[in-house]
Amino acid sequence: MDKITVKDIARELGLSVGTVYRSLNNTGRVSAKTKSIVLEQARKMGFQPNTIAQGLAKRKKFHIVVLLPNDVPTWWDSVKSGVEKAERSLSEFGTEVTIMQYSFLSSTNSPIGILDFIKNNEIDGIIMVPSIHREVLKTLDYAKSKNIPVACVNADVQSAQRLFYYGPDEEQVGTMAGDLIGSFIKKNGNICLLGVESNDFYRLALRKAGAFNQLCKYYPNINITNTYAFPLENLEKHIEEMLAEHADDISGIYVYDSLALETTAKVLKKNRIKHIAVVGHECLDECSRYIDEGYITATLCQETISQGYHPLKLLYSYLLSHVEIQPYYYSNVNIVTRGNLKNLLINENGCGFK
Repeated sequence: MDKITVKDIARELGLSVGTVYRSLNNTGRVSAKTKSIVLEQARKMGFQPNTIAQGLAKRKKFHIVVLLPNDVPTWWDSVKSGVEKAERSLSEFGTEVTIMQYSFLSSTNSPIGILDFIKNNEIDGIIMVPSIHREVLKTLDYAKSKNIPVACVNADVQSAQRLFYYGPDEEQVGTMAGDLIGSFIKKNGNICLLGVESNDFYRLALRKAGAFNQLCKYYPNINITNTYAFPLENLEKHIEEMLAEHADDISGIYVYDSLALETTAKVLKKNRIKHIAVVGHECLDECSRYIDEGYITATLCQETISQGYHPLKLLYSYLLSHVEIQPYYYSNVNIVTRGNLKNLLINENGCGFK
């Protein structure tokens, strides 16, 4: 079905295109009765307004703050590039985007300047990757008190604190991991779950729950022997000690935290252990090489550019016209193995798995 246009509505009502346009965009002199008739006809015909064109017509300017981590540049820079791509398409309408970055993993709660910046400027909307950093939590509370809409990206908070969430369905991602490792070890054997101590415990808990439930439901002969959460400091040493004790007893490892995947593969290669199937998340730093060499069997990769691009466009549309916003927008997750590893390559348009 062709997209409904302003001309279609005008033809149906016998009105001029200009009258219909002014009614839809609330500009110029149009009687309340005519405007009501036009809006009702547009609704019946399924007219979808062009929010970019509306922005040009209304000349509304917005200031949106984007809060992103800077802990893993190879990953978060890709999300940032998505934000910048959306920003370029909105800048001609006067939309200003300020990107502020902070350490998501830092255990300190030293001031990072976000809250002061938001309090001292007129901010219309916020996009953030939430963490338990005290200042980030205070920013959420402040935004709610001032009715500033917040979009959460990649990680979520309670729905009452934000307008929408854009990112992976983490429990579903866990079920994918459970299916993968269950298939790789032939539905029979012992596996362990491995990650790092993290302040992002809610998201990781969803992943582990998804994997656990899938394995229990469809792979009853697979035993989950242990779940490890090692400190990031001396991570290699901790994994080496675990494998020295248990390598002969396990057939698979689900690395539920992307920060531990490369180190796990590094230790396996160092000790020439190849009988263990390894399923993890993302493809940071040297992970591509370990996939190619067979020390990582498969990894689940998010499409990162979309996590920067689409939330900004969605939030802009909401600010401009208060279009209906869903509470959840789940982004795609791709299974990467040696066979399709080359498709990780991306360009500025976000092609590939990122």
